[in-house]
Amino acid sequence: MLKKKLLTDKSGQLYEDMINQAAENMANDIDFQILTDMLIADNNWSKVVLTPMTWEQSDAVDLWIMKNVKGKHMNRGLVWVFENPAEATWFRMRWSS
Repeated sequence: MLKKKLLTDKSGQLYEDMINQAAENMANDIDFQILTDMLIADNNWSKVVLTPMTWEQSDAVDLWIMKNVKGKHMNRGLVWVFENPAEATWFRMRWSS
C-alpha cells in the first residue's frame, strides 16, 4: 500500500500513466521485432545488435549513421537493420565490440 501511495497522486493518474507507458513500450518492441524479422526473412535486410553503450557513444553512432548510411535502415535501441548489406557490414565493423 505504501509503494502505491508513493507512485500516485490523489487521482492515481501517475501510476496509471506508468502502466500505460510500459504497455506501449512493450507493444512497440513486439512490433519492431515482427517487422524486422519480416524484412530479414523476405527482403534480405541485415541485422546488427550492438552492446550497451554510453549516451555519448550512442550520439556518435547516430552521427556516423547520418554521415555514412545512404540506404534504408531503422533501429530500436541497440538493434539496427539495414537494407544494404554492405552498409550493415561497415556499421558492424565500426560499432560492434
